[in-house]
Amino acid sequence: MGPEKEPFKRLDVRSRWPREDLDFTPWLAGKLDLVGNLIGKNLELVGQEKQVGSFFKLDILAKETDTDTLVAIENQLERSDTDHLGRLIAYSTLLNARTAIWVAPEFTYEHAEVLNRLNEWSIKDIEFYGLKLEVIIKSAGSEPEPSLLKVVYPGCWDRDITLPVDPPTPPHIQKYTDFFEPLITEFLKNGFAHRPPRKMFGNSGRYFPSMVNDGIWYAGSLEGKNEAWVTVYIQTDNNEKTKQIYCQLEAAKDQLESEVQAHPEPEWHWRPHERHTFSSINIRKDGSIDDPADKLEDTRAWMLDLLPKLKKVFDPKIAELLSDQQKCSR
Repeated sequence: MGPEKEPFKRLDVRSRWPREDLDFTPWLAGKLDLVGNLIGKNLELVGQEKQVGSFFKLDILAKETDTDTLVAIENQLERSDTDHLGRLIAYSTLLNARTAIWVAPEFTYEHAEVLNRLNEWSIKDIEFYGLKLEVIIKSAGSEPEPSLLKVVYPGCWDRDITLPVDPPTPPHIQKYTDFFEPLITEFLKNGFAHRPPRKMFGNSGRYFPSMVNDGIWYAGSLEGKNEAWVTVYIQTDNNEKTKQIYCQLEAAKDQLESEVQAHPEPEWHWRPHERHTFSSINIRKDGSIDDPADKLEDTRAWMLDLLPKLKKVFDPKIAELLSDQQKCSR
């Protein structure tokens, strides 16, 4: 009798796809056969980051080749949240998608119950799916393998796969919460932010909205193993407008950088992100969420100092550019 095989291990999905928008969504768009085989449909990609209404974008739009009906897919790399549930319902409705698919590594009991109720209440041929994403190692020495499991689908809800009510926050997510909470409190108190920030790309960053335009954000983030960032994030309701604003800002790059008056000399990164619907202007320093407490405090102080300086310089310039664009369009 041979030795017993080691049980498989589940890995953090971010060990396979660090970023949702740049890593996971493109991967899933290229693996629609996995999704189709799981739910019994032949799927074909229509597009990624599909514009919905004036501002929002669906992660993946597909169609069922047998019927030509649209399929909306919203994905995330953290446990299910109400924000993504709302997006799934809104996007699939506005795009007239007959099938709505939510992909996440964990589903709370409540979110799975909502999908199940939607299936019960929906008319024929309107379907909701919750698919659990995993990265597993089946045995010692084997390569990590992505896997999808059906949690909710028409006529069924696998309650054993869902998380219990109010599951504890995973330790790696709690680290980010602990880091950003004092920063958020200070920014709300001193008037830098008029409402709480959003989490756009997982838990590693917080995005504070500008009053100038719904598509302008000021963000602090801790990415990868040793990268702390402050960012001017630009994603207006029109991709051409976004790129135009970025190009006009870049043309005044030297002046804008000098006006920020950051010390010591900052490490600037201007990124048009040509393949995506956003652009960003960034300042980087060494920093990790796993740093000791004193270094994390230094990084937070760095963000508290630089983000208001970025906003003070860039908000008026962007407002001027938007005003000029509006005049030209008349």
